[in-house]
Amino acid sequence: MQEELLTFERVFTQAVAGNDVAAIGRFVADDWVIVDADGRVIDRLRFFSVIESGALSHESMESTDVEVRLHGDTAVVTGITTSKGQFMGHGFTTRERATDVLARLNGRWLCVFAAHSSRVGLIGVVRLKDCTTGARRGQLRAMERTGLEPVTSGLQSPELHWTRTNTTGQPRTSPDLTGSSR
Repeated sequence: MQEELLTFERVFTQAVAGNDVAAIGRFVADDWVIVDADGRVIDRLRFFSVIESGALSHESMESTDVEVRLHGDTAVVTGITTSKGQFMGHGFTTRERATDVLARLNGRWLCVFAAHSSRVGLIGVVRLKDCTTGARRGQLRAMERTGLEPVTSGLQSPELHWTRTNTTGQPRTSPDLTGSSR
């Protein structure tokens, strides 16, 4: 059973990394939700719509330290997932503790719940010398409108490291797929 669930997770991850909504749909229950690293709840329809629109695309996704805990017709799968992609035209890289809850429904395994906990808050890097062009200034203004803020303390090079912050001032490490303006 462990191998079956590890294979499920590997192929599920490949579907997400491939931005294949139809394939992802074969792995998640109709009422599936994901809680992102900032605690926002994103339902299946919203997650699928941002992928279909191209607002969110993954270039790669890999999980390590994957563990499966089986409890009858329910399984809890944990691991550390590293993702790279684009959200609203801006690159991101995340490294998060991921948890999937799987349930055997009508004889097959489906993910019914997923949650990510922040591991690394770095979203992107912009060289300061690149900020002088009009296009780059426009990009920086767009990043600021989406909640991206520069982190410059302790840097050894002339770069701005971008991280997201929410209304509490805490780092936000994942794209806001909810459509809210927190």
